[in-house]
Amino acid sequence: MAFGGIQTSATFVNKKYSLQPDCSIQVTFSLKINELPGNPVIGPFARIMVPVFKPGSLELHMIWQGNALGAPTAAAVDSGVAYRISM
Repeated sequence: MAFGGIQTSATFVNKKYSLQPDCSIQVTFSLKINELPGNPVIGPFARIMVPVFKPGSLELHMIWQGNALGAPTAAAVDSGVAYRISM
């Protein structure tokens, strides 16, 4: 993540999820910003994740709106992918 050009990392906190009848996963979470003073928590955010089955693994895909580091400020979509899902 980048805040004002400062590269930061975040920790997911207050995570909750709910499996939906259509096999999607409703997720709510907040982010604790590790490098900012006081480690502020932003959120909560609500997203829908979709399981994607691949040979030997399971990925959870979700859509996240934002801009890539160094990209001009504008509307953009980033597809987030969660790996290392334990079964």
